[in-house]
Amino acid sequence: MTATKHSAEAFLVVDPQQDYEESDTTWGVYGSLQAAKIATPRLRRHRLIHWNTDRDTEIQRWRGDQLIGTWTYHGNPDSALHGTWTYEEHP
Repeated sequence: MTATKHSAEAFLVVDPQQDYEESDTTWGVYGSLQAAKIATPRLRRHRLIHWNTDRDTEIQRWRGDQLIGTWTYHGNPDSALHGTWTYEEHP
């Protein structure tokens, strides 16, 4: 079913597949982009203890069952908290 303007909107913080042996892992579901962006560094800090901090983390914007856009946090190998964001809109 196609999403409508009345469909619920959610922002998922996701550790995306970055190797052929991996699958996506959802770390949290939020009601706003701001809440998801605030939570992302904390989630990365707790989840990436044993992984490389240069891994990407995504915030996916969903409306109903339709992916609207993705913000990708590109990690910094020197710090789990300092990286850059990029945005990709999904038609």
